[in-house]
Amino acid sequence: MPERIERHRQMAEAGIREHQALSEANIAGHKPVIARASTSGVPATYFTPQGGEQQRPEGISWGGSEKTLKELQIFWKRIPDFRIEAKIYPSETGWAQVLHWIGTGDDGADWNVQEIDVFTTDDAFNVTRMEIYSDLQQWKDLLDYLGVGEMTGAAYYELIQSQPGSGD
Repeated sequence: MPERIERHRQMAEAGIREHQALSEANIAGHKPVIARASTSGVPATYFTPQGGEQQRPEGISWGGSEKTLKELQIFWKRIPDFRIEAKIYPSETGWAQVLHWIGTGDDGADWNVQEIDVFTTDDAFNVTRMEIYSDLQQWKDLLDYLGVGEMTGAAYYELIQSQPGSGD
């Protein structure tokens, strides 16, 4: 079973590197580009304590995706160096990752918003479940700073969709 643990470590690290590459390109003044498909194509369950379980027939993306890039662009407008730092904890059934979304705002404010994600995979290493846990007040404060804190989920999703993608 050490092979499964190592494979999960590799999967987690690849996803984190994709996020980091998007931010590094933006910080360097280059246009970030998505390097892989957005989802696995294997049906999965997405869970947050606030929203409960949702079925995702198209699968789940755990690295850089077109949606991720578009959402990061909202953050980069006020926090140009907004990026991710992560600690990964692989296991035989998947992995957990502790994420710190950090950066300095255009007014000098330092941001460090934490999140814990837990991924479960099947025997073929397809992600079948993703759970996200976070301090909602930290995210609310950050979204308020960005000017989107009062938006409904649907309005925020529309804002994400309106951002330029890697092909735009």
